[in-house]
Amino acid sequence: AKKLKIPIIALCSTNNNTKDVDLIIPVNNKGRKSLALVYWMLAKKTL
Repeated sequence: AKKLKIPIIALCSTNNNTKDVDLIIPVNNKGRKSLALVYWMLAKKTL
């Protein structure tokens, strides 16, 4: 993705490495309900 200049988007918690990430979405990525909510919100905004 870096070579093709595609932006890297990551769902990150406080202890994640964000070295090569272009857009960080802060979220509790350990909880099932919080991930489900974030994916639902992203799908709702993009579709």
